Amino acid sequence: MRRAVRRGWTAAMIIMLTLTLWMPGAARQAEAASGLSDPDTFIKGVDISTLQAIEAKGMHYYEDGQEKDLLAILKDHGVNYVRLRVWNQPTESGGFNDAAKLLEIAPRVKAAGMKLLVDFHYSDFWADPGKQEKPAAWKDLGFNELKQAVYEYTAEVLTDLKDAGAYPDMVQVGNEINSGMLLPDGAVSSFDNLAALLSEGIRAVRDTTPSGGSVKIMLHLAEGGNNAKFRSFFDQAKSRNLDYDVIGMSYYPYWHGTFQELKTNMNDMVARYGKEIVVAETAYPFTLEDADPVEGGNIAKLADTEKAGFPASPANQKLVTETVLNTVAHVDEGKGLGVFYWEPAWLSGVGWKEGDVNGWENQAMFDFDGNALSSLDAFKYEPGSLAKAPIKVYASEGVTTVKGQEPDLPATASVLYNDGSITPAPVVWDAVPSGKLDAAGEFTLEGSVEGLAEKASVTVKVLANANMVRNPGFESWMDNWTLTGDQAGSVKNDTANVHAGANGFNYWYGSDYAYKLSQTVTGLENGIYTLKAWISGGGGETKLRLFADGYGGDPLYTDAVNTGWNVWKPYTVGNIAVTNGQATIGIDMAGPGGTWGWIDDFELVRMSQPAGTLTGGGMTVSPGSSFDLTFGIGGLENPFRTEEMTLRYDPQKLEFVEASSLVEGLKVVRQTVSDEGNAAYLVLAAEGGTVSNEASLLKLTFKAKAGAASGSAVVEAANIAVSDGGPLISATGSSASVTISAAADMTALDAAIADAEAKYAATSAGAYLGGYATESRNALKDAIAAAKAVRADATTGQAKADAAAAKLTLAAETYLNSAYTLETLGAAVTIRDLANVSIAYGKTASGADWYLFKPYDADKNGKIDIMDLAATARKIPGKF
Repeated sequence: MRRAVRRGWTAAMIIMLTLTLWMPGAARQAEAASGLSDPDTFIKGVDISTLQAIEAKGMHYYEDGQEKDLLAILKDHGVNYVRLRVWNQPTESGGFNDAAKLLEIAPRVKAAGMKLLVDFHYSDFWADPGKQEKPAAWKDLGFNELKQAVYEYTAEVLTDLKDAGAYPDMVQVGNEINSGMLLPDGAVSSFDNLAALLSEGIRAVRDTTPSGGSVKIMLHLAEGGNNAKFRSFFDQAKSRNLDYDVIGMSYYPYWHGTFQELKTNMNDMVARYGKEIVVAETAYPFTLEDADPVEGGNIAKLADTEKAGFPASPANQKLVTETVLNTVAHVDEGKGLGVFYWEPAWLSGVGWKEGDVNGWENQAMFDFDGNALSSLDAFKYEPGSLAKAPIKVYASEGVTTVKGQEPDLPATASVLYNDGSITPAPVVWDAVPSGKLDAAGEFTLEGSVEGLAEKASVTVKVLANANMVRNPGFESWMDNWTLTGDQAGSVKNDTANVHAGANGFNYWYGSDYAYKLSQTVTGLENGIYTLKAWISGGGGETKLRLFADGYGGDPLYTDAVNTGWNVWKPYTVGNIAVTNGQATIGIDMAGPGGTWGWIDDFELVRMSQPAGTLTGGGMTVSPGSSFDLTFGIGGLENPFRTEEMTLRYDPQKLEFVEASSLVEGLKVVRQTVSDEGNAAYLVLAAEGGTVSNEASLLKLTFKAKAGAASGSAVVEAANIAVSDGGPLISATGSSASVTISAAADMTALDAAIADAEAKYAATSAGAYLGGYATESRNALKDAIAAAKAVRADATTGQAKADAAAAKLTLAAETYLNSAYTLETLGAAVTIRDLANVSIAYGKTASGADWYLFKPYDADKNGKIDIMDLAATARKIPGKF
């Protein structure tokens, strides 16, 4: 039945598509009037800002084996608009993309019959949401001077283009200015300043527009699927009456949300502000291969294509680009102006900066040898040329079940259409394969959507036991969760950033902060549990811990380290031996202002597999001293006869000494330390009998190394497996940490503090020879206080103490050199000053107290003599 319906539906779609492709121009014009973009003016643009650098390297472009000019190839495929960036003084790019280079290439664009968009970055190099640096020549300008510089620079560049007959048809004032531009002056947090700077660029465009001509002005943000960000920015722009025509968006499908989120945002911008819309940047990979000699340089990788849902290929590159074009063409009121594909001709050999690799060549529309790909035909698209049709069935949100229970499968799957809309469609799921629910694990189940050949899919996770965390993925917002400390985070609905589902917990704060996100899970059956959570972020936290507490034992935690945006990593805390029917789990975080991250998908599952335990941690030890940890194992369904395990530790801090059995009849039959000294392999065997669950199997003796620095040292028990003569049974690992406290030698720091205090006490403030400015004395006073703080810190190591001593010594020298001399004294010299020189008469640089008299040494000969008296006397104003 489903097959028959699908064939009928497909035939109908073919007929509709054929009719649409042959739709007369007049009919398409009528459709444009009712909401579709005008085919005659629709932008099918490209950003080819690297072209001149590529041509300078002697590289060429080819179509059907014939070398051709890039602009000719692009135009033949339907491109009608070119976007070019301009940097102020781009030394890192070898001078490319400055105003002079723009003036060379812009006339070529116009001569090719294409329109021109000029993209002002107002920086010497890349400007984007994470980097908006002032040009070096502008960094010391006051705000009014900075506004003037924006106007004059913009006007100069545009006037030169006008004189060359290449005035742009559209001008972009700033590039991806989510955070503002020309920071810190033009930060979005100081929107009045930002608006003033934007207004100067806008005014320059209006003032230089050729008589009788017109030019559109664009304001451009990244994250085209983030409606909240666009509303926040453009609400402020509207309240300040900024004079612009176009809202520009960057939309990379693997970064910036779904097509539906882009579509919704564009329509909202039209309804809310009445502006025209351009997707100013988009791209998609045609391959995952890397043309550069250094692997891993590509920006778009497998994880990105998996997130977007389209495997890398020329066909999918064309499909994605065509879908972006068609989505923009369907913006309400016909206000979708068009799309610019970012750097479709960027070939390997020209990098992000001079001498660097190119991370974009796999998203070009030419292969690595410069041959045009079939995906260039995406620019032959015209508004109204495509009938609405489904192009993708997205994988459904994963489901979790418990061993032996049928999963609760979603009733629908999300279907993407070629106009950017996403709608749910009913799914008939295949039967669960036999045995898939008999053990913990994960598998993918497919299903059918009526009328579509592509299969729906869902990942089914089978847990050994139920996940006991309530609202584990924040889909019910903060239900069951508690946030204490700084209120620095909240649940966000953001599919582009969360690990799974629609929601996740996002944290950020503008100043130093700390918080704890927690949930107390009750009704637990006593036993061994494992806690798991997914975390990602920019890094820089001083503390980021997944923790378990209140379960009847010592607090347990695992430190997490964030390494980048959307780099999701799972972290676990194992061996949570619940004895009181509950546990408090969560994240404990602290960090400097600006630190950000995401948390999602908690699990707290009772383990049926054995669990290793390491106890005895938490102590403080001194370098050179020994300490003991205890290893045990629990959760055994059957007693064992043999066991193996690995102990891992930092060889710079710890040394493994020995393992000894705590159970009669159990022997340590092998203990071998690795050549690197960072691990020990242990093998245990029972003498004739068996061993059951034991909290204390082994005493593990370690030694803190004599030269170990202060800080935490972790011992991890891993690769644990037991056997009773049958198959190996793996056990979960465990870890324990100790704190090494290495006392520093404070002799040098104490001496530096004493010397600085003595010199501070022996000198004084005052505008006379040998006196000191109050600012100088305060600086030395602060330096002394900072050194004392280091001295009082019990965790201060030797390196920190030595550095503090050196810093204070330098501060004291700087202070002494600031004493007023005849050259620096701003006040009039008096006979008091002369008397002090007289008192110092005969003092020399060899004296320990020379610093008190050095300011009187006018001729700098290392002694106070008659010449210094005479020089001082000559500076005394006469009284007549």
